[in-house]
Amino acid sequence: MQTLSAEVLAYQESPEAQRAIAAMAMAEGNANEIRISAFNSLALSAKINANLLLTEQVEAVYGLVSSLETDADLRAAAAGAYGALNLPSEQVKSLILDQSKS
Repeated sequence: MQTLSAEVLAYQESPEAQRAIAAMAMAEGNANEIRISAFNSLALSAKINANLLLTEQVEAVYGLVSSLETDADLRAAAAGAYGALNLPSEQVKSLILDQSKS
């Protein structure tokens, strides 16, 4: 049910919809399969509607992507969503440099 909801919300041109998907993806209480699916839906939403997330949400996704303690599949899905947000190059540059130091 959660996965289908996120897929439907991805097509809604609404900040609340995209933010709800991000919240689902970031919720540690959700199983990794649900979180990965939510990150995929977030990437789709960003491609369709551009970035509608709050700064705190973008930073939370960045934190997940840059953490070496994050499950590899989850981190990859988060990275895909982060890339789809089409953020300013300075933020992407920081992520790449942080990853190269690890």
